[in-house]
Amino acid sequence: MLRIALPLVALSAAFWVAVAGYARDRPRREVPRLVAGLVLGAGFAHLAWLALHPGFALRFPPAELAPWRGFTVLAVPLGVVLVAPRAPGARRGVFLAAGLRSLVPALAVARLGCLAADCCVGAPIGVASFRVVRHPVAIYEIVALALLRAGLCRAPERVVVPAFCVAFGAIRLALEPLRAAPPVGPPLLDASWLAAAWLVCGLGLAARRGRSRPTQ
Repeated sequence: MLRIALPLVALSAAFWVAVAGYARDRPRREVPRLVAGLVLGAGFAHLAWLALHPGFALRFPPAELAPWRGFTVLAVPLGVVLVAPRAPGARRGVFLAAGLRSLVPALAVARLGCLAADCCVGAPIGVASFRVVRHPVAIYEIVALALLRAGLCRAPERVVVPAFCVAFGAIRLALEPLRAAPPVGPPLLDASWLAAAWLVCGLGLAARRGRSRPTQ
């Protein structure tokens, strides 16, 4: 029961961390748009995990496929991106910058749930006192996200989105070799490919914005 409760508490706390962080930077009338993005992102995270582990979805009845059974944070930012104002321009850029900034500490809080529930374990490092010592990948990711948050808070607004995409993808690419195989078996597609997609997208955005920047 505790293994279910702890992730749920962490996910709920992560949701409110994101909302509170966004509300500090932007008008409260814009908060419902972010809330919609977070809810959509949570759905994407669960569906993406099921798509990566189709055998699990086929073996277990729907009642066993609750969101806390599996999710991938690599799909969460998609919700924020998809609910952003459609027309390109300052309003879309401001929403994405503020939304992704607020999402970073929320992802770190969600990882606290993994740490408390002892899930998403790391690959073995060695054996000490007859116990397998593993990489604390959740702690690694929390520290990396904290550094990313600090960097995004100091970055100009126009570079926040590409910087987030590059760093978000790079963090997972760096940590993926240190993660243990999931107990339900290896995924259909290695999560490194999803992380690489974020990194490439960020580099593409950075190059595009660099070309469009007016010369002095």
